[in-house]
Amino acid sequence: IALKPSSFSVTTPITMIYLRPATVIITTALLCSVALGQQNDDKTCTSASAECDDTNLETIRLGLEWFTNPDHLPLIVAQKHGIFASFGLDVQLIEPSDHWEAEEEILAGRLDVAVTEPLHLAQDAAKGKPVLGFSRFLHTDGGVLYDAGKGDITRPADMCGKTISYPGSPGPGGPAIVNTMVKADGKLDCDITSYKKHNGSFFHTDALQSNHADVATLIFWNFEIPEAKAKGMKDAAFF
Repeated sequence: IALKPSSFSVTTPITMIYLRPATVIITTALLCSVALGQQNDDKTCTSASAECDDTNLETIRLGLEWFTNPDHLPLIVAQKHGIFASFGLDVQLIEPSDHWEAEEEILAGRLDVAVTEPLHLAQDAAKGKPVLGFSRFLHTDGGVLYDAGKGDITRPADMCGKTISYPGSPGPGGPAIVNTMVKADGKLDCDITSYKKHNGSFFHTDALQSNHADVATLIFWNFEIPEAKAKGMKDAAFF
């Protein structure tokens, strides 16, 4: 998650914080610890307390990663059921217009905090941006999506030479991920240049169903697999 330091009374100068905690309780505790840290007393409001009215809530603009999806369920539950409000917080869940823009939005003052990926934290730090990561919002398996119903892919080695859909295509990321899996499955002679590339952005299911790609990578098991099945790919599978 990300914080703009001028909005909070913290002793460490923080421009961004990336958060990935796994439960409503952890998420609430982390966000509330920031808000409560700037109060002069230890009181928290309760739903039965007059202190919980909107005029007394501390607003936190929280950028999602990247559009509303099952990853954000703890935040949505905490918002919808008044858990944030019971700690004196008005947490506004905001969808950034672009997957990569969390730090720019925070530095521009349009977000206070943002859920993002550890990869982005490392990239931003390498560019000299004042960033700090704390905790983990969730853990999920990432990998490759394919349609097992077509029958031409039954194991990772079968992906050799296939068309890969991935954000950043035609960059080297997609083939590097897939070829590592292919070689780990025993096919050591697969030429990394044999892969064809498609940039379907993060619309992985659409790329496969439109036959623009055979596999898609940078997908998450807890989102793309249910999405693909809901869209009619009954044999959606994952490496």
